[in-house]
Amino acid sequence: MKIKFNHIKDLNDARYASSALSEWVGFSLNELPLSKVQEIIGWCAGPKLALELTEEPMLETAISWCTILPVNTLECTADSFDFWQQKIPNANQYEWIIASKNLTDLRSLESQNHPSACYHYLPDSLNQITEECKEQSLFPNLIVNISKFQSNPAAIANLSLQAISIDCLPETTLGEKNFENTTELFEILDIF
Repeated sequence: MKIKFNHIKDLNDARYASSALSEWVGFSLNELPLSKVQEIIGWCAGPKLALELTEEPMLETAISWCTILPVNTLECTADSFDFWQQKIPNANQYEWIIASKNLTDLRSLESQNHPSACYHYLPDSLNQITEECKEQSLFPNLIVNISKFQSNPAAIANLSLQAISIDCLPETTLGEKNFENTTELFEILDIF
């Protein structure tokens, strides 16, 4: 199973992602300064570095980060994909992850055969995943964000997803994070 950790905020997140043998660690342009991202990735080897592109005014920052950091993957929303693909230099050298809350939008994009694209589905309910992902074998590059549903790991395990993503949690106390629910889920999924 492929795993993406979204919105990495600190070294604890990155180390946990590495220990889970995640495929991607995602850094959002507007959450951390470049120096902090450099420090984190300096201590974390293994996962691909995914740059989570936000709003269009961040274009210069995105281009700069792509130049300075060892970015493998770019992620953006389905409605901003054309903008980012046209504006990022050498856009075709990156793997792309296209995100949406609407699986129909992602299926439409998939049918356009975007090179090396994965599709990041952001469902609002567990029922949406159950109903809409039944035919996931027809949609092999689908990553499902299960962050809202970690309290129900058995239900997630029953979905037999090929790739999942998890939003990194805030600190519970200064310098401390609670990965208990994530670890329980990973144990059920035989990741740990």
